[in-house]
Amino acid sequence: MDIIWDPSQIEARSMEIIEEFVADQGFSPQEKMVAKRVIHTTGDPDLVKAIRFHPQAVEVGIMALRSGATIYTDVNMLKTGINYKKLAQWGGQVFCAIAEPEVARTAQAWGITRAAAAMRLYGPHLDQAVVAI
Repeated sequence: MDIIWDPSQIEARSMEIIEEFVADQGFSPQEKMVAKRVIHTTGDPDLVKAIRFHPQAVEVGIMALRSGATIYTDVNMLKTGINYKKLAQWGGQVFCAIAEPEVARTAQAWGITRAAAAMRLYGPHLDQAVVAI
């Protein structure tokens, strides 16, 4: 067995493998791309069974991103997976407040996780934004 060292080849091979899991799920080509990324990111091909799309989700999401929408996320791991260069070209930015002291205090006071507290504190800013959880 040959080891693949080139990151782009690794990703391409991963997507080929993932294609087998999404092929017969009834996704549109755009939805399939999103579903493949979800599986790639989580490493859980069984997750495909839980993925559902609103009929306009992909179209509206693309429009929002290309219009400079802000992305709010609950964890830094998700934040690091976003292509900042592309997002900046469209005028967008990303926020993740999980490490903010106010979020930690709020989470403790409310008896919830920091991720949940961060998203609740974002509340007023989420209209017209992309929320990535």
